[in-house]
Amino acid sequence: MSTPTRVRRAPTPRRGFTIVEVLVAVMILSVGVLALASTAALTGRQIGEGAVRGRAATLALSRFEVIAARGAAGCNAIVPVGGSVARDSTLRGIRERWTITRPVNNGTVVVVDTITLPRVAGTLNFASVVRCN
Repeated sequence: MSTPTRVRRAPTPRRGFTIVEVLVAVMILSVGVLALASTAALTGRQIGEGAVRGRAATLALSRFEVIAARGAAGCNAIVPVGGSVARDSTLRGIRERWTITRPVNNGTVVVVDTITLPRVAGTLNFASVVRCN
């Protein structure tokens, strides 16, 4: 009697990923997630600064409108021709210094409003020529 012979099959390829492939994929994914997190933090900070800068611009515009609303009598009372006046104020932590200059007697004054903001480095300068007629 003869012994049965076994037929060898070709090895089937294994399914799945190797541990090295998984580790590389995790590293790439973690770098991407960290980049997204840092971008989100930067975006949030810039949105907050934009809101504070918007308040500063509104404050400066308000200052320009108050000076313009005084009219010619107000301009003459505030600043003599060829003169300059400076004032300081602080509101909700926003420090404001405005200077009104009247170079010539043409019914206008030059207003420069310098605003120092809390939590934001530096100052913002706003300038306008205001009619006093």
